[in-house]
Amino acid sequence: MANTKEQERAELHRTIWNMANDLRGSVDGWDFKQYVLGKIIVTTIQKLDVFIKKNKKHDIYNKHVVLIFDECHRSQFGDMHRAIIGNFRNYHIFGFTGTPIFAANAPAGGNPAFSTTEQVFGKKLHTYTIVDAINDGNVLPFRIDFIRTFLF
Repeated sequence: MANTKEQERAELHRTIWNMANDLRGSVDGWDFKQYVLGKIIVTTIQKLDVFIKKNKKHDIYNKHVVLIFDECHRSQFGDMHRAIIGNFRNYHIFGFTGTPIFAANAPAGGNPAFSTTEQVFGKKLHTYTIVDAINDGNVLPFRIDFIRTFLF
């Protein structure tokens, strides 16, 4: 486990240094910090959808944007998602979910190109299960007992 965290930290370190090397000579340290950190806007997908509908030609669509969606399995398979990826031109999109949608549990109908979490967001970057959380001490261990309360 520690090895994985060290590998992830090293990968993040490499990524940031690669970004710095790409920009070397074109921006100073302050600009680089702003480039990496940027601005953080927290909103809901519904409010973002309203913004897109009301602002067809906003400057933000051409800026580098990182979009992060929590509970992405609930909101990223319809018109709002298509509006987001159709308007933003320079983006990275990440989704967090405890219940990813796989082909086996995908709902019928809709766009077959956007029916699973992987189709919408790409391959998973990381998995953190309840077992990991218990082992890390972030969640108290528990036991599930099935008790039959009535007979058929």
